[in-house]
Amino acid sequence: MTSLKSNLIKRVERLPKPTNVAIALQPLFEAISNSIHSTQAKFGDHASRRGKVTVTVGIDRSKRDFWATVEDNGLGVNSANWEAFLTTDTDNKIAIGGKGVGRLLWLDCFEYTQISSIYETTAGRKERRMFSFISAVDEQIQHLETESVPSSAETDFFCSISRVKR
Repeated sequence: MTSLKSNLIKRVERLPKPTNVAIALQPLFEAISNSIHSTQAKFGDHASRRGKVTVTVGIDRSKRDFWATVEDNGLGVNSANWEAFLTTDTDNKIAIGGKGVGRLLWLDCFEYTQISSIYETTAGRKERRMFSFISAVDEQIQHLETESVPSSAETDFFCSISRVKR
């Protein structure tokens, strides 16, 4: 069967553009929201006590470049989350308020996005997935690496976004 082809660049270009500072921070809020959802999925009612989300924000000396990292100890980019990440406008988290476009906002605002995540496979092993996420017509996932990690490793997620597009 034949399917429609997506043009991610045009999809991102059509996203609403910020009209004030609060809206300009939306890509960062989306990363934080994803981390909160991930810790809630892992820890359930104990998320407020056992879940951890760490946000670090910086700006260079000239105050022209902004960067941020978001880290959590949630489920990580497991197979279900990986499939959702690869699907534009996914409804994976719609029941909990997700819109399925947060990572597209990253592409709209930042030149660089790096992801590293430890997750549990369906076979119960632990693996780390690392990649860059870029704005391109094809092959938006770059430098994808997957490696086994010790079973004692905690699941986690680390996202670094930097170099604001001008």
